[in-house]
Amino acid sequence: DYPVVDLEALASHRGSVLGGLGMPVQPSVEMFENLLHKAVAAFPDGSTLLMESESRKIGTCVMPEGFWNNMLQSRVLEIEIPHQQRVERLQIEYAGFDPEILAEKTEKLRKRLGGLVCQQAKEAIMEGQKAEWVNILMGYYDKSYRYFVDENGYVPQSLEWDWAQTENSLKLLLEKLKEYGIEK
Repeated sequence: DYPVVDLEALASHRGSVLGGLGMPVQPSVEMFENLLHKAVAAFPDGSTLLMESESRKIGTCVMPEGFWNNMLQSRVLEIEIPHQQRVERLQIEYAGFDPEILAEKTEKLRKRLGGLVCQQAKEAIMEGQKAEWVNILMGYYDKSYRYFVDENGYVPQSLEWDWAQTENSLKLLLEKLKEYGIEK
């Protein structure tokens, strides 16, 4: 097994405006720090840890400054998934939630999306046009991610992931990890 720290599971939040949907109540910041410490301490000293890049704040949980700074200085592997597969997976992820709740959460992005785009997204979800709603939100989140990458000086290596070819994608990931000197 590879040393993986699942920050979203520890924070009980996926890190977006929709991040708390379907998740347990978030721990306090102090409890999150304790859970994070325990997760990291479970691996031998000097282990290279794998984790999804997150912003410092995940819902109401905040990564300790030292951990955050260390993460910012780490190597980055950007897993690229074809646009249509991302749309399909996100539709499935949020399909079970009441459109009213999704529209309410979308409203929280009004300042960032702009009034017209926010209204279009809310209308799309209320009319059952989930793919359109996902596309609008993905536009915002992809732009935010790009800003995060540029702002923090990340120079990610890319790896294409195809959910239709999971076995092949996994082999490519394992090869990339070996290139990084990370092996089981």
